Amino acid sequence: KSSVKDGLLVSQRSEMTEFIVYQRLAARQKNSRNRDVLLRLSQEEKAHYDVLKKRSGEDAQPAMWMVHLYSALARFLGPTFSIKLMERLERKRQEEYKELAGEVPEAEGIMRDEIRHEQEVISLIEERKLSYLGTMARGVNEGVVEITGEVAGLSLVFDRPFLVGIIALITGIAGSLSLVSSEYLAAHWE
Repeated sequence: KSSVKDGLLVSQRSEMTEFIVYQRLAARQKNSRNRDVLLRLSQEEKAHYDVLKKRSGEDAQPAMWMVHLYSALARFLGPTFSIKLMERLERKRQEEYKELAGEVPEAEGIMRDEIRHEQEVISLIEERKLSYLGTMARGVNEGVVEITGEVAGLSLVFDRPFLVGIIALITGIAGSLSLVSSEYLAAHWE
C-alpha cells in the first residue's frame, strides 16, 4: 500500500510540475493558437493531478527547479524543444502508470492522455524557429563545402599549415555566417 501511495505522490508531483510549466509557456505565447494548445495541456495535467490527489489524499508540491529549467530552455531554444524534452521524460512515468493501474483504475486513463499528448498535441504547436532550422542547416552545409575547397586551394599556394588554417578559419566563419543569414532571410521572406 505504501509503495502505491509513494507512486501516486511522485506522479502528482510530476503532473503539478507540468501544469505550471504549460501555464508559463502559454503566458509567453503571442500566437493565440499555441497559447490555447498549451492552456489545454495545462488543464489536462491539473485534472490528472486532481484525480491522483483524490486517491492519495495528500497534496504534492511541484518540482520548481524543473519548472525553472523547462522555462529557461523554452526561452532560449523554443517551447517545442522544452515540451518534447518534458514528454520524453514522461515516457518513464507511463510505465509507472501501468504499474499503478492494477491498484488505481484511473491511472490507465491518465496514461492514455499522456500518450495522446506525445503523439498529437505537440504537433499542433507552430514555431517559426523550427521552420528555419532546415534552411540554416543547408547554409552551414554550403559553408563547409566552401571551406573544404578553400583549404585545398590554399594548401597548394602556401607551405605554412598554420597560415592556411588561420585564413581558412577567418573566411570560413565569415562565409558560414553569410550563408546562414541569407538562407534564414530567404526562408523568412517566403
